[in-house]
Amino acid sequence: MKKLSTAIFASILSLTVCGQNVHTIIYETWTSGSWQNSMKQTNTYDANSYLTNNLTQLWDSPTSSYKDNSQVNYTNNSNGTIQQYISQTWDNGTSSWNNSQRATYTYNSSDKPLTSQHPERQDECGRVPRLYFGFHFL
Repeated sequence: MKKLSTAIFASILSLTVCGQNVHTIIYETWTSGSWQNSMKQTNTYDANSYLTNNLTQLWDSPTSSYKDNSQVNYTNNSNGTIQQYISQTWDNGTSSWNNSQRATYTYNSSDKPLTSQHPERQDECGRVPRLYFGFHFL
């Protein structure tokens, strides 16, 4: 697990330090004396190199293939800051994506996050969305 965490950190560090877009990350776990596939993340970028989608797939041993698990779709402002993201989970039964979470951001004149709104699914009581102030996001 420590090596996996180090590899993930190194990938993220190279993304921010070198300004490169990481398109695919393959995760493996050390099992019974060998590396085994575990998970794959695939990133999609727009023409401005802004992240628009992050797809997570889990390794399915019986079929020896990656299967959809979750994704995050990003809507970006013209300067590359995130305006909104929508998280979705894959439903094997219906072979479709189901929305699970959404966050919307506002920024100050220096492009620092001012607010982020994370509405929850409304329950039978009609729960009100939460507002967070002063968060600093990557």
